[in-house]
Amino acid sequence: MHSNSNTYIPSDTFLDRLLSTKGIAITCLIAAVIAGIVILIVYLVERKKNKHRGPPLPPPPSPPSPTPHCWSPTTIPTSKYQLQSTSNTDILGATRNTVIDIIGLTVTNSTIAIPAGSQGLYLLTYSVVGNSTPGLNIIVTGTTNVTGPPVINKNANGIANLNSTSAVFMVYYYFFLTDPTKSGLITFSAAKLPDGIKTGDLQITQVNSGISTIIPTPSHCSKEIFTSKYQLQSVSNTSVLGDARVTVIDIIGPVISNSTIAIPAGLQGLYLLTYSVVGNSTPNLNIIVTGTKNVTGPPVINKNANGIATTDSTSTTFMLNFYFYLTDPTKGGLITFSGATLPDGIQTGDLQITQVNSLIM
Repeated sequence: MHSNSNTYIPSDTFLDRLLSTKGIAITCLIAAVIAGIVILIVYLVERKKNKHRGPPLPPPPSPPSPTPHCWSPTTIPTSKYQLQSTSNTDILGATRNTVIDIIGLTVTNSTIAIPAGSQGLYLLTYSVVGNSTPGLNIIVTGTTNVTGPPVINKNANGIANLNSTSAVFMVYYYFFLTDPTKSGLITFSAAKLPDGIKTGDLQITQVNSGISTIIPTPSHCSKEIFTSKYQLQSVSNTSVLGDARVTVIDIIGPVISNSTIAIPAGLQGLYLLTYSVVGNSTPNLNIIVTGTKNVTGPPVINKNANGIATTDSTSTTFMLNFYFYLTDPTKGGLITFSGATLPDGIQTGDLQITQVNSLIM
């Protein structure tokens, strides 16, 4: 049997050639060329895009840091002293017990030296309690770096409540420390105080400079203190807080009617309410201030919030202080005015609530 010499043997296929050693080399070369062409095309396209876009933008600036809080309710710049052996010659006491002294005052029997480093609006409160004595008087003068806003200060007149047994004499003196690189000096003189003084207090505390429109360039620190102040209009015995009010500053956000102050939730600490009216000479002035809900009044300072007044032949200035705590920041509070006998023909009235250092208690 003979084999068929004409049997067909297929030649190498394209796949066989591609998988051969020489074919693999050629394939890799083709792939590299194609990849290079693709990379070049991508580069040219991106370059054209960037040419139209212009230079790359700088990274966005970092957000500004929040303004730091200057102090807490226990670090508000404040100094308070209990005065001992007070008299007309030792107006600020022969000796003093320090309750709190953040400001760093140097106090003698008639002067207060304020060290450099302080700036802003401050309130000085001076009070003594003694025997009933007519013709009470005192002069408070600020020198060096101390200037008193005349709209607020009005020469630092004393106001007193006199009855048959005792006299409460108080002085309010607002002053501004203009230059933090300088010290200041306050002088007490020409005093006629009650006889037989039993107690005396001196307190200086920083208040919100927004209560005065004449304060030059107040710092943000002084504006942090929670404060609300109003000018009262159409004040009477039945409308103690006025039928209308002009807002000077309002950070606290109270809701005020003619006899109540509703304080919103969100606040905590010790506050001072100051109420004053000026009218015709009127005897037997009186008012009752009551705190309810979240408002508690320290009895040592408050003593039923009795008003104190000075009366002369033409006018009466009637003022009262009411210290109170807001104990629970999740709750609001209510302050009520009642039982008022105010001066007749009231020309001006003011209401102010400001946070004070809780360590004065």
